Amino acid sequence: MTAASYSDKHILQAGDILFARSGATVGKTYYYDGSIGTSVFAGYCIRFRFDKKKVLPKFVYWYTKTETYKSWVQGIQRPSGQPNINKEEYKSFEIILPSIEVQQSLSTKMDEALNNYKEEHDSADEYIINATRELFSNLGINFPDYKPSLYNFVQLKDIKEFGLYCNSHSAYLNHVFQALKDNKHFAGCLEDYVAINPNIERKKLQDDTEVSFVPMSAVEEKTNGVEYTTMQYENVKTGFTPFQKGDLLWAKITPCMQNGKAFLSDDMPTQVGFGSTEFHVLRPQSDRIYMPFLWALLTDEHILEAAQGMFSGSAGQQRVPDTFLKKFPIILPPLKIQKALADKVFVALRKATALRQDAEQEWLGAKQKFEKELLGG
Repeated sequence: MTAASYSDKHILQAGDILFARSGATVGKTYYYDGSIGTSVFAGYCIRFRFDKKKVLPKFVYWYTKTETYKSWVQGIQRPSGQPNINKEEYKSFEIILPSIEVQQSLSTKMDEALNNYKEEHDSADEYIINATRELFSNLGINFPDYKPSLYNFVQLKDIKEFGLYCNSHSAYLNHVFQALKDNKHFAGCLEDYVAINPNIERKKLQDDTEVSFVPMSAVEEKTNGVEYTTMQYENVKTGFTPFQKGDLLWAKITPCMQNGKAFLSDDMPTQVGFGSTEFHVLRPQSDRIYMPFLWALLTDEHILEAAQGMFSGSAGQQRVPDTFLKKFPIILPPLKIQKALADKVFVALRKATALRQDAEQEWLGAKQKFEKELLGG
């Protein structure tokens, strides 16, 4: 979707490169090759169009992935509350310009490296997708594929159960919840077994107490991966979400929620932690539930799709309310089965993580080689 009106000059042409001009994405670039169809660019981007007799646009794009470019962005952006780089400043960025033949050779190598990177990531994703599908299949649940609809109806009993948060345009939410309720292991609402956004005990916390800190950027997508830092309590005691070791944190804001940002805090280096306000915190209250099993449920692609049926807020800042989690129809097979199914998922996670790490190292090596050959030339 685009703005209601725009002129021909805003339509992108193959070879155009967009530079983000402001905010957290300042310096990021996008190469338009036409594969996504006719497009216009947003106001927070600057469009550059190049003389292809002098330079290959794809070469410029790959140049913007070098450490040289990254250092330039960090040095020139104005460090205000809303960092920005204007058009004239982008135009001033100087590049090494080898022959067209060398540009083509370097660009081709980077294209091939990127394809390999994507293939390895796709293989990693397949490990996880197949593992979660097997989990639900073993429980006798086969969710339908998501199909968007222009309209839907909501039954009165669902409005009474979920309140007015329920999105009447999301039939998929109803389909997924009904499939869970119809399962023989259906055990009621999640809030009967897990505390949603509970408080923590703060009496023993002093201003100099070391606590863990987790911003949203420190959480990986669908891997349970998280990177903890430690901070003094006085620096995080307000304005952040508190949690404790053993809790499950689940992103509620778009696009982090759809991307499966969630983690179990079992390995947290401290007993108490603080994180982004965009997390829901889940704390076990029953020995009937195995938290890694719950993590596997709540990061499944079908569940994440269904959660969007309860989005509230404006576009770009939509959030899943805690009602979704409180009323989530939880399925609880015997604990032994929960552990066996979850263990299979986490074995797949470890394989996927190893594959992604290899892919990242190879991709980093390709970018370093590009820059080395460029500078060497």
